[in-house]
Amino acid sequence: LRTDWKAWGQLVLGGLGVGLRALGDIFAVVSGQLTLAQSAVSTAGDILLQSSTAQLIIAATVQTGSGDISLRAATGIQHQAAAFVSTAGGSVDELTTAGDITIASAALLTTGGGSVRLSAGANVIVSGIDAGAGAVSVLAGTGNIVDGSLGTAITAASVRLSAGGAIGSVAGNAPLKVDVNTLSGQAGGALSI
Repeated sequence: LRTDWKAWGQLVLGGLGVGLRALGDIFAVVSGQLTLAQSAVSTAGDILLQSSTAQLIIAATVQTGSGDISLRAATGIQHQAAAFVSTAGGSVDELTTAGDITIASAALLTTGGGSVRLSAGANVIVSGIDAGAGAVSVLAGTGNIVDGSLGTAITAASVRLSAGGAIGSVAGNAPLKVDVNTLSGQAGGALSI
């Protein structure tokens, strides 16, 4: 079973207080801004949330039992404080070509050992990422990778960081706090971990 949503303007999922629930896949693709205001939960399928011309705002739970989660947007992805993105062993893949990926300090992203890939055309603000025994890759094309967490920003077996600008301490921000076994990083500016 699969749930598909398509829209050619702005779409607010859960705006009436009703979330999305499915036994299989959940696909929501819109041309305008996509805001997830209530949960999107799949028992075992994959989840795709995509805005092809604007930004994606996650303000609720995005969860699958064992599937993969793909978040895509043209101009930015925001994980607001209430955001909880979770899969039990699948992967989380986030891509924005021209904007930032911002994860609020109270937001969480967990994979139960699956991989995490965050790729932004500009900056990435990381917080609350826990891949367990999985790998995390964070790419900030022309921008910086900044720690937005109150504690550890990334927990994983291995982490790969790449930024056109700095990694870690930028304009008074704290160094990037990670709990990893293997770390590799490449930055066009300062690197502070």
